Amino acid sequence: MQFNRDKFKALVHLVCRECRDPSKLGKTKLHKILWLSDVENYKIRATPLSGERYIKQRFGPCADHLDSVLNELVKEGRLHIESPEEEYESFKFYAKGEPDISLFSDKEMNTIKNQIINIYGSHTATSISDRSHDEIWEMAIMYEEIPYHAYLVKRLAKPTEEDFAWAKAEIEKL
Repeated sequence: MQFNRDKFKALVHLVCRECRDPSKLGKTKLHKILWLSDVENYKIRATPLSGERYIKQRFGPCADHLDSVLNELVKEGRLHIESPEEEYESFKFYAKGEPDISLFSDKEMNTIKNQIINIYGSHTATSISDRSHDEIWEMAIMYEEIPYHAYLVKRLAKPTEEDFAWAKAEIEKL
């Protein structure tokens, strides 16, 4: 799926609107809700919600277009962002108006709401960041795009003796 900017913008607006306490969201949790909404939808329905690119960053997968979409929402008057005063503080997102949920099916809305409940309600920024440092994140090179299909591989199998024999035979051919 190609990146759907309108749908991604609606997703960001929706998440900020649904997370009623801005002090409990922040950018880290926002990135993770977006990532897991997209990849869970991909896992279940073979297509991501928005087609957004997610990049390996220090604190886990991050949405490539998030900053530009946040700026658009601010310019449109649909979002107010309070920047942190101290390094350890979080951004606070105050959504205005109703997000355009017509872009999402009922099943997609269910996926999004499940991720909001799971991450916003059950995690700190640190705990969800740590959780996102899984096998998929570990395999990626810093600042590399993490493809959706990589999410389908949650655990890597340990190589067998047959795997090593095959690899050695392939190497010898070279």
